[in-house]
Amino acid sequence: MTEAAGPPGPGSAGSGSAGSEPVPEPVSEPVSEPIAIVGMAGVGKSAVAIRLASRLHRRFVDLDQLVSERVGRPVEEIFRSAGEAAFREAERDALLTLLRDGDPAVIATGGGVVVRADNRADLVAGARCVWLDASREELIARLSLSPGRRPLIGEDIGASVDALVAQRTAWYAEVAAVRVDTTGAGISDVVDRVLSALS
Repeated sequence: MTEAAGPPGPGSAGSGSAGSEPVPEPVSEPVSEPIAIVGMAGVGKSAVAIRLASRLHRRFVDLDQLVSERVGRPVEEIFRSAGEAAFREAERDALLTLLRDGDPAVIATGGGVVVRADNRADLVAGARCVWLDASREELIARLSLSPGRRPLIGEDIGASVDALVAQRTAWYAEVAAVRVDTTGAGISDVVDRVLSALS
């Protein structure tokens, strides 16, 4: 697994807006297969995937949004009414569709997509996975900006982050072709690091 670590410091992995930064030129394709962005909630997967897809002239897909559209309910409601197991089954169906449809999209996955061993195997076989990582402090700060929106993040955000990181870190490492440290970095910097690591 390639490491593309950035310097720690204050800030957010998702900071920086398209309107305040120059628009970079599109780049040549670093890989031909789909690119799946994995990592903890709050690390900036969707924001980075959107910008990465734009740079590569690829379709962007948010896996949680696709599940929500297919089921006809928001992710939070699926968890609340049907439970995590039902959500994971719907998530798996949506993931397989994306990996097998022949369109090398940039996919922002949900933080828990790696929970299932079959998902991990299919991600390794069918996509180039980029693990976005960040410091504990940064994850907590970002998740604190949108309390209640993440089904598996409880009132004690720090305790939730610690539990999920302990559970999932080895799984992210298992699927990742590259790992990018987003601590203190803006979106454009993270995208540049991803492209460099994939090249």
